[in-house]
Amino acid sequence: MPSTDDVTEGWRRMHGSNRVNGASGWICLDPQGNAYNKAVPVVELDPKIKNAVLVGLAWPLGHAPDATCPIGSDG
Repeated sequence: MPSTDDVTEGWRRMHGSNRVNGASGWICLDPQGNAYNKAVPVVELDPKIKNAVLVGLAWPLGHAPDATCPIGSDG
């Protein structure tokens, strides 16, 4: 089992070539370990079927991150 320090260090390297492919796209972390430009599902409630319907995905920077998972102002 990895130590807490090993997990912390691995978490900090989850960007660039160490990115993780999640269900909604790349998961890139900034140097503080926070998700960067992470996709957010947009749903609407449909009263006919009494359920949420996926409309699409949105990103804080307005577009999906590049496959290189860059961290910066241009995302």
